[in-house]
Amino acid sequence: MALGSCQWPPGAFLTSRRIELRKAITAVGLLPLVMSAVPAFAQSEPFEGVSVTAIGGYESGPGGGGDKGAIFGGQIGYDLRSSDIVYGAEVELSGSTADLCIASVRTCISTGRDIYAGARVGVVTGDSMLIYAKGGYTNRSYNFSYTSPRPPVAPESATKDGWRLGLGVEYLLSENLHLKAEYRYSEYGDAPQQHQGVVGLGFRF
Repeated sequence: MALGSCQWPPGAFLTSRRIELRKAITAVGLLPLVMSAVPAFAQSEPFEGVSVTAIGGYESGPGGGGDKGAIFGGQIGYDLRSSDIVYGAEVELSGSTADLCIASVRTCISTGRDIYAGARVGVVTGDSMLIYAKGGYTNRSYNFSYTSPRPPVAPESATKDGWRLGLGVEYLLSENLHLKAEYRYSEYGDAPQQHQGVVGLGFRF
């Protein structure tokens, strides 16, 4: 049978066209709903996503004495949110003006950079406040100087591994801008432990 002699049934053709038309109308009708849902799905909740924060504060050794001074630095973090629970990870690089001189060994110690990597978990209270706890690994460098006479065996610098625990509160100033305050306690093996209080101003993407 020649292809040209085939007749498409008129009833089947009309039925097919009606089905296609209904599908097109349905798709067009659903399009505004889909488009309105995309921004809502893509938008992060408060306290969620990538953030960068500038920090500054004060630190001191045991009992408020020992090596003490100002600290300054920055943090990068990423948080997820499930209902009112926020959990995430952060890294921090900071410096310090703290120093300590020990007359008995004719040595002065000044602190250098401090690297921190850890996690945090918190609870959202109200619409704009997060209360959280944090903890992780920290590594700090120390520089040594000596009074005369210099000890026969004396290093010029050293690094110490340690751990840090902290408590903090974060407050939303706007959709992307936040203010935070933290207390942190850090241990560095045989080096003096440190008590730190910092505030930070950050931006969340």
